[in-house]
Amino acid sequence: MNKRDFTTVRLAQGEMHIYDFGGVKLHAYQTGDPLADEVFLLEKAGRFMVLESPCFSSSIAALGAYMEGRNVAGMLIAYHGAGASFLPEVQAPVRYGELPLAQFMKLSSTNLNTATPLELMELPGIGEVLAGRIVTYRLQRGGFASVEELREVRGIGEKRLETLRKYVYVE
Repeated sequence: MNKRDFTTVRLAQGEMHIYDFGGVKLHAYQTGDPLADEVFLLEKAGRFMVLESPCFSSSIAALGAYMEGRNVAGMLIAYHGAGASFLPEVQAPVRYGELPLAQFMKLSSTNLNTATPLELMELPGIGEVLAGRIVTYRLQRGGFASVEELREVRGIGEKRLETLRKYVYVE
């Protein structure tokens, strides 16, 4: 990762550095706080996972304003339990180590049976046409029984399936 290759969004306090890795974006909030001066969020298909919350109320308020209207799937509190009050609609914070890996992976992956075309287009190698084919296949067959079934969609070969496998699941 090139630490200088990001988009900057200025907040009421500090700024957000957004690193785009294709299907996943890392939002690094530079709070300017004397401790815990950087807070991280992961974004995939428009859903956010907050990895920790800021320590001070001014940073909490700035991050709350930034997150307004965004889909927050969950939050992990890595170092401290401060903050988190800016996301009242999110379930109670999960302390580091309490979220099972399988549950975390589902929060950061795309369900083939519920994904919208726009969510599918966030996946590597999936454009508008292929996203449409995936949704059409799903509707015609009543859903996917397994990730491997993607192979039946025209335009998805073994190589593309291997690339997608770590980003998708079926439920």
